[in-house]
Amino acid sequence: MTQVELSTFLAIVKYGSISLAAEKLYITQPAISRRLLSLENELGYALLERRKGKRAMELTPEGREFISVAQRWLSVWKDAKSIPGIGRKPELTVILNPCMGSHVPLAIDDFIKNHPEICFKFHVYHSLEAYQWMEYGKADLALISKPLNSSVVHTIPMYKEDMTLLTRGAFVQPQPLHPSQLNVSQELMVPWTPDFQDWHDYWFGVGSSPKVFGDTPLTMKYFYAAEKNWWSVVPASFVGEITSYEGVQKADLMDTPPELVIYYLTNKEHLSSLAEDFLCSMDKCARRIKGILSCMNYGVQRADPEA
Repeated sequence: MTQVELSTFLAIVKYGSISLAAEKLYITQPAISRRLLSLENELGYALLERRKGKRAMELTPEGREFISVAQRWLSVWKDAKSIPGIGRKPELTVILNPCMGSHVPLAIDDFIKNHPEICFKFHVYHSLEAYQWMEYGKADLALISKPLNSSVVHTIPMYKEDMTLLTRGAFVQPQPLHPSQLNVSQELMVPWTPDFQDWHDYWFGVGSSPKVFGDTPLTMKYFYAAEKNWWSVVPASFVGEITSYEGVQKADLMDTPPELVIYYLTNKEHLSSLAEDFLCSMDKCARRIKGILSCMNYGVQRADPEA
């Protein structure tokens, strides 16, 4: 009997069906069914009625009794997890997004300097995985670029980044450039957000073929440095690093893509003090980058134009 199986059973009860629970937890129906069956096998009795032609979910008498047991079990599990243990450092687990740029390592360094006693854990995932980690309580905080619907996880805007055109090689047209002047066969493309993809489809056509396509900036760094003639649209937090490569320069672009918005996720009404401090470090470092607009509650201010 695992925490995931118990959480899955309670999700089925909460949403009233296996299909809706699967949708809310961002997993497949077969995966939900396997978890439920594993739990029932360990308990030795059925939790749900299974009858042909019966669409509505119905709990067995044992299933109705087990709801409070599962809730208490999860409560005890959370209490047990909160015990630091002898000699164990306090921990902060954060999910970071691949679309986040050069200020992230600076923020992590700033946070660790302020909290040398903690164990800082981070993972880099796209938005879907980030929501799953938060749903199951496996992370204290997550930063994402694609908001999803969730009845458990709170999604809160953190900052917005301007999108900037970078070029390398011969672009002889006078600036600002119009998207129609850009040759998609010379593009190094990252699909930053659905809004960016919509902008790209509008100007270059659905199914257009860029020179190089990568699903994260990390996969693109080699091409930014090695390719001789290219253009790319990137968020403000990547401009400083990429323009450090020889021959790369910023260019003015008419009809720029929508801003990239970074959100933070929490499944609690109040963040822990460590999570709040990490957000403050992130916000402080992000504000130093030209083209980033903070959305944090304690004030919306333009970044200092020093980067």
